Amino acid sequence: MADPLRLRIQKGLTTALEEITPANGYNFDLSGKVFRGRMLFGENDPDTMVSMLEPPEPPETENAPASVHKAISVWMLLIQGTVPEDFNNPTDGAYLLLADVVRRIAIERAKLGGNLLEDPFGVSANELVGVEIDQGIVRPAERPVKRAFFWLPVKFRIVEKFGQ
Repeated sequence: MADPLRLRIQKGLTTALEEITPANGYNFDLSGKVFRGRMLFGENDPDTMVSMLEPPEPPETENAPASVHKAISVWMLLIQGTVPEDFNNPTDGAYLLLADVVRRIAIERAKLGGNLLEDPFGVSANELVGVEIDQGIVRPAERPVKRAFFWLPVKFRIVEKFGQ
C-alpha cells in the first residue's frame, strides 16, 4: 500500500531539507540530520539538525459533505531547527539555519503552478496546491541541551481523497 499523502509530503520535505549543504550554497549541512516526528533531543543527537511534527492541536475545519469524495484542507507542520549556542550571540546560528530552511522550502513552493517538470516535494501538484511559509521564531538554548533553536510553521494546502 502506498504511503498516505501527508507522509509522502513529509518524506519529500525531508529529502528537500537534506539538500541543504555548503556544496549547494547553504550555511549548514543537513544531510542525514532531518527527522520526522521527533520532539525530544539529547546530547547524543547532532548539534545542527531539523525535525518536523504537527502542532499538538489540529486546526478547526469544516467537515466535507458525505457525497464529496475529496476535500481541500490546510495542514500545518512545525519545523524545528537546532544549532550549537554561541556564547556572545546565542541565536545568530539559529537565524542562519532558519534562513536556509525557508530558502529551500521556497524553492519547492515555486514549483507550484510553474512550468517546471518537477512536482513540489515529490508530490503531484494535483494533491498539493499551496504552501505558506509563516514567520519563524528564534529562541536561545533551553537547558540542559545548549542549542539555540527555531520554530517555523509551514502550511500545506492539500487535496485529500477519502477512501484511498
